[in-house]
Amino acid sequence: MAKKILISVFLIINFLFNANCAGIFLCTSAYKVGCSEKPGGWTLLPPGPKCYPTSGHISGYAIGKSGCYIYSSSGCTGTQEFVDQAGWSRFPFTPLSYKCQDML
Repeated sequence: MAKKILISVFLIINFLFNANCAGIFLCTSAYKVGCSEKPGGWTLLPPGPKCYPTSGHISGYAIGKSGCYIYSSSGCTGTQEFVDQAGWSRFPFTPLSYKCQDML
């Protein structure tokens, strides 16, 4: 019984962490054209921003009060660049992964 309650609490906390989480618009063309919204949730185990795979995007901008990092390699490794609300008209490399965080 205690295990079920603990799992329920964990799921509720995870939902609350991700309900208003950061995100990013990634675009298939330069100058922020052809954009689609991508998630940017957090994980509790391990705690912190979740790493997401991506491909074929060459520009983009962060959503709301968030900031995101794009990475040149999968698994959020390699060269990184910060993406804020102003964004990039063209990334310096084609990102293969990204992760976002809320900027309080």
